[in-house]
Order: sequence, then structure tokens, then C-alpha cells
Amino acid sequence: PTIDISGDSLYVMGDEKYLHEQHLKTEDEEDGKTRIMSKCFVCFSGISQKGKRRKLNDRFVFLTKSKSPWNDFLDAVTSVYDFEKIKKIVFLSDAGSWLLSGAPDLKMYPHNKIILCLCEFHVRQKINRITTNQDYRDKLNEFIDSNDKKGFKNFMLKIKDEKKSDSKRLETLNKYENYIVKHWKKIQNMFASPCRSSMESHISHFVAS
Repeated sequence: PTIDISGDSLYVMGDEKYLHEQHLKTEDEEDGKTRIMSKCFVCFSGISQKGKRRKLNDRFVFLTKSKSPWNDFLDAVTSVYDFEKIKKIVFLSDAGSWLLSGAPDLKMYPHNKIILCLCEFHVRQKINRITTNQDYRDKLNEFIDSNDKKGFKNFMLKIKDEKKSDSKRLETLNKYENYIVKHWKKIQNMFASPCRSSMESHISHFVAS
């Protein structure tokens, strides 16, 4: 059924999750069970607070195992919402290539503005993987929160210098740093968004249910 949203903003969260099937092992399976790679999209117009619980307004959940998830999702979501009435579409994800490749297609009309956001869970996760030093973590998070990319990169030089004798660790640190720097604008967009809920927890919840 169609959903007439309140306001002119639509939030879209996307992620992929494995679903384990429950039949017996076959010869071409290694882990004993087959797995379905599901793609999930959760759409809503905003968040309302009811007591201790938060609710996604005008929610629509789309789950598929299709090889062309964006095509199927776009067919469905454009039937549910009237994109002519929508001005802003905020897309929250972990910045996976399959997710970012389809996000521009959400623009159905010239006035539809697409804003890409990186889910906060993945930002903090990368910081925690960069170092176990809590003071260093706090400093890195402070640079990100204050939009100080130069300060972040300079502090990463200090952290990497302390690990210069460990080439494997340096490679890992560079990977995490590149992820954050590459998606810096999406991180700042996320901070500016009224809805900054963790995409990860929502997607896991809906896939499980």
C-alpha cells in the first residue's frame, strides 16, 4: 500500500545480511548449511519518541535475495512513496560499493536532493580498530566530530609512526584511515542529519524478524 509521508524528507538505510537456511549439508557446501545473501532497505520519514522507545515514522521495509536488488527496490519504493512530494532523500549505509552505485537512482525528479551519509556505527568501529589506547580513540573521535580532517590525518601519522616496525599493522591502519578520509563528507552529512540512528541495528532487527 502507498504511504503518504509527513514532511518532505525520506530516509533510506541499506545493508546486506546472510540468512542461514536450515536444511542438511550437500556435497558442494563447506559449512554444513547454505546461506542466502539478502539485501535489505529500510525507509522512513523521521523518528518519534514514545516513552523509552523510538519509532520509525511511515516505515517501509524491503528485503530481497535478487541479483539486481536496486532495480527491484526502486520498482517497489516508487510505488509506495510519491517522490514528486519529496525534496530530500537521506541515504545511510556503510558505503559499500553496491550501495553507493545505486543511491543516485533514487533521484526521480530534478528537485530530489540525494544526501549520502555514512552510518555512525562503522565510523566508531574503525576508530576502535585503529587503536586500543582510549586517549587516542577520544582524540580521533574529536577530530571527526569537529570536522578537522587535517588534524585527524596528522594524528594518524603519529599512530602509524609508533607501528612503523610492523608492516602488516601499518597496512591495516592505512586501510582504516583511507576508509574514513574517503567518506569524510558522508560522515559530516551524518552528523548534520536529524536522524542518525545506527543502520546496522535496524537492518539486523528487520532481517531477524
